[in-house]
Amino acid sequence: MEAQHSKNVFYINKKFFYLIVLFFIAAIIAGSSYFYIKYQNSKKLLNQPTAVSQDEEKNILASVGLLMELPKNENPTIATISNLEKLKSQPFFNNAKNGDKVLIYTKAKKAILYRPSVNKIIEVSSLNLGDSSAQTASPASATDATLTPSGVLEPSSVSPTPKDSVN
Repeated sequence: MEAQHSKNVFYINKKFFYLIVLFFIAAIIAGSSYFYIKYQNSKKLLNQPTAVSQDEEKNILASVGLLMELPKNENPTIATISNLEKLKSQPFFNNAKNGDKVLIYTKAKKAILYRPSVNKIIEVSSLNLGDSSAQTASPASATDATLTPSGVLEPSSVSPTPKDSVN
């Protein structure tokens, strides 16, 4: 009788062992699949950096568009604040933080400071792009500007390019 009892215990332990092995195999397959998919997505993003910036731009515009009415028929130049110390002298950036986004609408003459981390608009200002040649310039060259104490943009040494960082 004891021999049969020990045989049943061995049989239960053997079933349990196979169940654990099966569980680990399934976990390894699931983990490998997850990381393979992540790797493929990362590889795709590295090969198409403009697609990433376009997606980010769409997300920012959608978020800001829910908070306020944005100018129609114009795509803004979007810059990310990466070095706030260089901008602290400008009142527009008094409440800014590194990582904030600046949306510059040259036709509508409007600048918007947006903080994605809390989904809030921090500041809105009117733009003064100076002489008429600056107003007819392309959006990339018209954004070669910083905000003055009056809160308007004027040409300066800070030159954000579309979808790049404000230094």
